[in-house]
Amino acid sequence: MKHAEQKLIAFLSSATCAFMACVVALATLLTGTTILPPDSASSALLRNAPAMVAGSQFVAMGLATVMILFVIGIMLLTNRTFGIVRSTSKLFVGLFALAVCAVPQGPGLAMNPLLLCLVVMLSMMIMYTVYMRPGSTRRVFLVFTMLSAGGCLSYAYAYFIPVMFVVAAQMRCFTTRSILAALIGVVTPLWILFGFGIIAPADLAAPDVLWISPQSWSLISAPQLAAMGLLAVGSLLAMTFNVIRVYRFNARSRAFNGVLSALTLWTVLFAMFDFGNAIDYMPLMAALGALQIALYFELDRSRRAYILVLMLFLALIAVFLWNLVLQIS
Repeated sequence: MKHAEQKLIAFLSSATCAFMACVVALATLLTGTTILPPDSASSALLRNAPAMVAGSQFVAMGLATVMILFVIGIMLLTNRTFGIVRSTSKLFVGLFALAVCAVPQGPGLAMNPLLLCLVVMLSMMIMYTVYMRPGSTRRVFLVFTMLSAGGCLSYAYAYFIPVMFVVAAQMRCFTTRSILAALIGVVTPLWILFGFGIIAPADLAAPDVLWISPQSWSLISAPQLAAMGLLAVGSLLAMTFNVIRVYRFNARSRAFNGVLSALTLWTVLFAMFDFGNAIDYMPLMAALGALQIALYFELDRSRRAYILVLMLFLALIAVFLWNLVLQIS
């Protein structure tokens, strides 16, 4: 490998590159062209759940910036503590920020997509802390309570409850006590709402899943579809490569990668399953995909993986410009 290529690889992994990508992401956010109202309301367990829509573009920009920074903080802390990408690389920071800010409705007026990303990434970090600790039932309870409470506002949160049982098994804390803690966590938010008379059984609603159909296709723009397809394919390809390479590592690394892979696959599948609300899963797909791609980049440095990373950065910028042209015209 040439010296110039080595310097490029080092730059892509550096905090400087991450900062520059975040500046570009902030610039795309401040244009306001991706701050769009939701095309449809996500179904929720509560029939009259609040829509969680910002009152103006200015408020939406501020809230989106804060939540993106929180998610980045969680990702950095998770990687620093558990070595998810097996290095101090900051590549995933820039990828995540740009992927969210450059896609229409990624940081939109609706706060649900970024809030879902924040809750699931925080849940993943908490579940990493219970590895080989079957007695840490309080943390398991907290994770399932957060997802259940979120399900009252959008079913997208509740859809992640089943995969969290898989995560618990990966973390080797799948015991009778942890299962009970998880089940109690699931019912606690509803128990509180019923107990204080805030809701009645008539206020509960079944999930309204929008399958792939002409109706759901009409809710997603071409730039959104291109961006989500790009993230989904990139995430799954990187995940497949990583699973094969990480298999030779120790049990702890395999377990952590298994959790990341399970959540990545689950997110992509549910973005397809609930296709009409696929944009709700986009920031989470970007966060998980950024970690997968950063790990792939670290494991495959000698094979010019930087080319794919650069292509992804350029493709995300192209999606933003495509959306910009469509709005201007």
